[in-house]
Amino acid sequence: MRKSVRRHLDDVVWVALRTAVMLGVAAHLSSGLAAAGCGSLRHDLAVGNNPVAVVVADLNGDGLADIVTANSRSQSLSVLLRRRGAPYNRLPDQPLGGPPRALVAGDFNRDGKIDLAVAIGNSVTILTGNGDGTFGPRGSVAAGALPNAIAVGDFNNDGKLDLAVANRGSANGSVALGNGDGTFRPRVNYAAGAGPYSIVAGDFNGDGKIDLAVGNYFSWTVGVLLGNGTGGFSPGRTIALPRPPAQLVAADFNRDGKLDLAVALGTMNGVYGAILTNDGTGNFSVALMTAGNQPLSLVAADFNGDGKIDLAAADWGSNMVAVTLGLGNGKFTAPVYYSTGSQPLAIAAGDLNGDRAVDIVTADSGGAAISILPNQGTGTFSFTPPSYDAGPQPRALTVGDFNGDGKLDVAVADSGSNTVSILLNDGSGHLKSGLTAPADNQPFAITTADFDRDGILDIAVANQRSNDVSILFGAGQGYFLPAVNFPVGQAPVAIVSADFNHDGAADLAVADYGSGTASVLLGDGFGNFAPAVDFAAGNYPLAIAAGDFNNDGNVDLLVASSGDNAVNLMLGDGAGNFGAPNAFAVGQYPRAIALGDFNGDGNLDVAVANGLDNTVSVLVGNGTGDFAAPTTFRVGAAPASIIAGDFNHDGKLDLAVADAGAGAVSIMWGDGTGSFSVDTFYASSIPFAIGSGIFDSSRLLSLALAGYGDSRVTLISNCSFLF
Repeated sequence: MRKSVRRHLDDVVWVALRTAVMLGVAAHLSSGLAAAGCGSLRHDLAVGNNPVAVVVADLNGDGLADIVTANSRSQSLSVLLRRRGAPYNRLPDQPLGGPPRALVAGDFNRDGKIDLAVAIGNSVTILTGNGDGTFGPRGSVAAGALPNAIAVGDFNNDGKLDLAVANRGSANGSVALGNGDGTFRPRVNYAAGAGPYSIVAGDFNGDGKIDLAVGNYFSWTVGVLLGNGTGGFSPGRTIALPRPPAQLVAADFNRDGKLDLAVALGTMNGVYGAILTNDGTGNFSVALMTAGNQPLSLVAADFNGDGKIDLAAADWGSNMVAVTLGLGNGKFTAPVYYSTGSQPLAIAAGDLNGDRAVDIVTADSGGAAISILPNQGTGTFSFTPPSYDAGPQPRALTVGDFNGDGKLDVAVADSGSNTVSILLNDGSGHLKSGLTAPADNQPFAITTADFDRDGILDIAVANQRSNDVSILFGAGQGYFLPAVNFPVGQAPVAIVSADFNHDGAADLAVADYGSGTASVLLGDGFGNFAPAVDFAAGNYPLAIAAGDFNNDGNVDLLVASSGDNAVNLMLGDGAGNFGAPNAFAVGQYPRAIALGDFNGDGNLDVAVANGLDNTVSVLVGNGTGDFAAPTTFRVGAAPASIIAGDFNHDGKLDLAVADAGAGAVSIMWGDGTGSFSVDTFYASSIPFAIGSGIFDSSRLLSLALAGYGDSRVTLISNCSFLF
């Protein structure tokens, strides 16, 4: 043979939060990772249900920024500890005993460890930090009706942290002075306007004593309470607003040494925020600003490193964060919007990845997640990885060195043009588009091997509509000879290559969706294949994988049967024959398989991407052809493809999942026991296929995505997802 992917306002729990600012630490990326396409991607992390508050603080004293959320529907606290060069570690959620409304951090007992104060019911619960991310004995401070926001400060100048609470249901604020041991004196109430939703502390009249500003939602005002330095307060100015205030932050926006206020005016009909400029005596002038569709919380920080305070607003109404950069004169640039998860209700900022730039995190109340928006170092919070043209409607990809230069290239099955696109790597993480090779009708799956043993990689493509496999024999330099086609079963949609009969030649197995079979083509090592032999494989198979699951030295087949919500194991006899399928239940509509030893016991395990329930099922093998009951992990919407690899180079296998319905990749970080933690990174347009390889000089695994929506291949460098 020749080489030939509102609720209405009254239903929303408003949140006041304060951000614990972290000292910058050394960047975690070495200079060797500064390859083409390096930049951090937005990613989402799972927390408890309906997070309504978020705080950034160093909970365990390691100098790294950790994250805490208070979750209303699950009535719990989620703690995510950051680790150097590794994903966040989510500790077991801590029950709160009621739905929280607000969360702040501070060292209330002066032991050098971060404690928490949480508004629950008609009181504030104090959680004493143990210094490891967990929290010990609880205390309680009585507040007014429906405490909705908390501020922290030393109101009586005794060196101990005190609390001020905005009580939404009783139209007042409560002040509880701290004893320095985690307990507080009985509260003193101060009258406020109607519906106090937010509160912030600061010296607003320049007398060196801490004052309070209260945002009164129903009276559309901000009221100032002037501190006397001994823990008492008296009424100050009341500032009228054109819309109801949802949250306040205090900072010096015009660099005159006087503390100003920024207000999120959270209504569906108002696309406004407001800057309240302080004249130094506690009098404020109001200027409106654009801040989103329905901004419900704000955070102030210097995002672009120019010494001027900027603002970021969590825009609940549009699932976005609006970032507006300060000009240093009390004015701001037009906002730039960045996507988040569902209904971002709270926002915090801090250096979440150790690069000395202030990042953003939102509590996405519409689900059970937070969104981390990494600062690219310039006050921008999005990164677009490099992408390259493929053919129309790419369905699958494979990785290999197709031109013999020692660098990994990418080949893509283009279902819309009946071609294979070859993208050659220049070695720096850039791909070059332009080479194509014809296949047959609607190429749906692709793999690579040296089928004629000439030392040049060849390509095999499963063509769904023509019911055959095209072999494209490599001619060198990234070129391929005209396809040679071999008939298989009906509607082949997946393909794998292995040596099924111990002759040293690469064979092929194809999952035939239409006929419910696995077609096996035995190769002779010269580019010829025997006629396909079909084996029953279950109803509507969508994926196929090959490996030795019973440790007998023979290659077996595993087929994802979408019609049965199962994977079917077919044991090989070493001669190219396969036994009757043995079914193992997984999630709904299994459509992709990855193999690896996920728990380090020497036996082959299985990970299955389930397209309809947005999960991955992990089945741990025992080495006899049997599997433990699957463990289920939630990933992004409509997972379409999955691969295994050590993406954080810790010696443990991880998984990467192309979430076609989310335009994302979920990285499942393996702990070496068969369990995984999941980060979801947003990167591509309808990614149907995913591959991995070392595409640049970093010598670390990166990802390649085939985007069905934009007909492009996106390369994501390791530095973009190793946060």
